[in-house]
Parts: sequence; structure tokens; C-alpha cells
Amino acid sequence: MTLPFSNETDNADNHSHIGECLLTAASEITESENLRISIPIPSEEATRNGATPTSFLIYNLSDMDIYTLVQQGVWSSPAITFHIAELHPPSLDFLFTIKGFVTHNESIILKMIQNTWQSEATESLINEVVDTFMEDSRPEIRSNIIAFLDSVSIKHLKFRTKGNIVVPHFNVYADGKLISDDDAWSYLCESLTALTYTSPMQGRGYSDISPFTCGICHGVDHPSGMCKFPKIETWHGPTCDTVIKPLPFMGDRYNRGPHNNHQF
Repeated sequence: MTLPFSNETDNADNHSHIGECLLTAASEITESENLRISIPIPSEEATRNGATPTSFLIYNLSDMDIYTLVQQGVWSSPAITFHIAELHPPSLDFLFTIKGFVTHNESIILKMIQNTWQSEATESLINEVVDTFMEDSRPEIRSNIIAFLDSVSIKHLKFRTKGNIVVPHFNVYADGKLISDDDAWSYLCESLTALTYTSPMQGRGYSDISPFTCGICHGVDHPSGMCKFPKIETWHGPTCDTVIKPLPFMGDRYNRGPHNNHQF
């Protein structure tokens, strides 16, 4: 499966051209003229909800072609830039973002999360998930969930708002490969996000499952301005300049003084 970068896939009228670009790029990468591109066809429900499918299928590939595409993961060519994923990808590592703590110290935030996840509330959550599985598989499921919780890590996003004001955000991650059941992962993610995260000197934080939508790579753990891909020397894909629309002209009053100081 492949997900093209940028937001052109949101419009189904662009899909035929996107498919042609994918065929061009994938054929050059694999040096194969046998592969084919399947363009997504929205269901009636998707059409009613305005939910255009944005993933395309590359098929008729040799084992070597599959290995080549999947190993790289992200491909950027003059024709198109896209992400490759297996048909059954592992669960995500990113869980949620915590904000509201006025500190740059990652170790304090990580310790707070670890203490919270070792509380009685989390033990009850583990039991709820484990009880949904067949009895003979429960010991393994419990072991995997505990390993998942123990794998927690965080990343400090040095986020700034208008006026260059520092607003620390902390992304929370755990090894998604340890949770193979999609429903179990979703329940864990939602439940862990809903827990109360407090620090004696910092008070209470606020958590958000999908705090951002990167217009470049579609990631939900960072804004477009923090996307790593445009910094790659051989990048041909979208950048902040191409995905962020300029503000409409608001006249001289808007363009004078502090009002023109905007960060995205």
C-alpha cells in the first residue's frame, strides 16, 4: 500500500493523475514494467461522508520489488513522493501528546508517566483488555501489554506560539509491535490518554491523541513546520511553503505593527 504525500489525494478527481505518477516512480525504482497501480474507489458510505480514500495499491510485484520498496519506506522522486506500508502494518508507536507542563526536562515528564502507568488504575485497564481474549492466550497478552507499557519513551517538541512564547509539548510513544490486535491497541491508547497526569510542582497536564496534522507527511505527532522530510537533501516532495496557504490580504491595518508576526 502507498500513501502519497501532500493533500492532493483528498480530491478524487486527482486520483487518476496520482496513479500515473506512482506508476512512473515505482517503475523507475524497481526497473520493472510489469507492476500495476490500483486507484481507490470510494464506497457509498465514504462518498456520503466525504471520506475520500487516500491509499493506492501497487501490485504485480516480484519479491525483490516488494523488498526494495518496503525497506526504504519513503520515496521522493521528481514525479511524486510517497510512503510505502505493508498490507498489515504494525500498530503505531505514537500514542498521544501531553502539554500544560512548564518545563524542558524530559526525565521529569517520563518519570511521571511511568509512575502513572504503574498505578492501580492501569492495572485495572490491563485486566479489562486481557479479559476480552480467550483464556489460553491471556498470559501472553498480559505479558505483551506490560512490555508495551515498560517501553514508554517521550520526545520534547520545542513548540512556540505567537510572540515566540515557549509552549512545551511532550509526545508519548510505546512499542506498537507488541500489541498485534488493533482493537486492543486503540483501547489502550484511548484509556492511557484519559488518565490523569499530575506533577507535585507542575500541576495537571492535558493530553491529546491527535494534536497535529502535518500537511507534508500526514503525521499527527508534529506540525508541518517540524516535519523532518523537507530537511533531507534529496527531497522532492512538499514543503511548508507549498502546503501552508498564505493569509488573505487584510489591508494596511493588518500589515502594520505586531499583527504581522505569525508562526505556523
